[in-house]
Amino acid sequence: MKLAAHPIGLGALILQIGVGCACDGQRFDDDPAKPPVDAGADTMPPPADAGDDVEAGLPTPDASPPPGWHRWPFPPNDCTIFVPDDLGTVEPLPWEPCPYQPDGCTRAGAPWAQANGWAYASGIMGATIGGDTFFLIARQAADQWWESLYFKNDVLIGSWRWKTWGNGGLCNASGPVLFAGKANMVLIRAQAESSPWLFSTSPGQIFADPGTPQVFGPPDSALLPGGHGFQTSKIALLREYYGGFVVRDLTTGAFQRPQPGSMPYVQLTPATPVEDRSFYGAWTGALNSVWVHSMASGSQPLLKDDFHSYDRFETDGTDFVWIRSSGHLGGQQFETVELWTAPVAFTAATLQPKMLLTLPVAGPANLAVGEGWVAARLDEGDTRLYRLSDGLEKRLPVVDGVAWSGGQFEGLAIAGGQVFVQTYTIGGAGNDPPFITRFDIDKLPTP
Repeated sequence: MKLAAHPIGLGALILQIGVGCACDGQRFDDDPAKPPVDAGADTMPPPADAGDDVEAGLPTPDASPPPGWHRWPFPPNDCTIFVPDDLGTVEPLPWEPCPYQPDGCTRAGAPWAQANGWAYASGIMGATIGGDTFFLIARQAADQWWESLYFKNDVLIGSWRWKTWGNGGLCNASGPVLFAGKANMVLIRAQAESSPWLFSTSPGQIFADPGTPQVFGPPDSALLPGGHGFQTSKIALLREYYGGFVVRDLTTGAFQRPQPGSMPYVQLTPATPVEDRSFYGAWTGALNSVWVHSMASGSQPLLKDDFHSYDRFETDGTDFVWIRSSGHLGGQQFETVELWTAPVAFTAATLQPKMLLTLPVAGPANLAVGEGWVAARLDEGDTRLYRLSDGLEKRLPVVDGVAWSGGQFEGLAIAGGQVFVQTYTIGGAGNDPPFITRFDIDKLPTP
């Protein structure tokens, strides 16, 4: 089922098969109405390694790869992830000049969509790492296969195919998420859903040699993988449903599920790691606060007071961006909505916040950050970029009937001096964009 175009703030509930699966929001078989949670202890017992005991008894799927593809050999035996025999045989993306901005803009359509039933999955990953630009896009292939396309400097260097569980697949591949110099791929397993695997390695190696995985579990634990995972040199972080997450210390193996102290909350918002810290939000039903967690000291407030809501907190590992709102009108509506930034900091005392501007909206805008820019999606047809150093504004063109998607690790990414954005028709299915558009930032107009 395709979802209708989503309002600002619900990007986390968009179906993200391939790039992220149905992730970071609620499980679709759950009741979204959840009472406030009283935060408990940070620490959980270390999980058992998913070794022979966990894997025993899981049948090897009797799945045939599509012609010209073979099984990717690195996942567990119960996974059905396939890769091409020859990357040169993978159908390229049909890039063409944009009709609405021919200079500094290209877009890729989806001529296969009518025959295959879907165009692109929700979500774009992109980052410039070591001078190279990597990006990932997922699309629908023939016969209900989902296909991820992974590029380095516009050259295809990886591709994966799998089927969703409802179509006979037994393993979903999420990502790779490109973050902090690494490519991170989560495998969510139909026969052992609470024992996901996380591969994390250099972006150029994830396809040919993803390295030794972090294995979570065991299958009877409470772990519910939400699709996105990350690994720094210090910790591994796996997002769960309802914004929850788990953290593993890579040195000691200690395992924690962070909570915002003793503060009651309705839902956590997605976490992202930087070095040995994890940054996440906690929503009370009225206001959101931002917290920083370490394995040694637990969770401490980074952005929190009784008068403001701190929403859409995002980081690329170098900079923070967030929305600060005041004058709560109910729901996610406020009298004043501001865009803020700061260099990465690990405590409230060392944070150096700077307001960029007041946004002309009543609710928090979805954000993406990278390369010294923040992209803010104000509504379907209005996405603006702001340079973090001085607030210089650039705007995506406003095109009649055209909507731009938005959100970090969702439909918006900044990489290689470009902004990548999923593009759909206003009023259409926001999780089935018929185009991927990329703009050169220096060619975008200023107001």
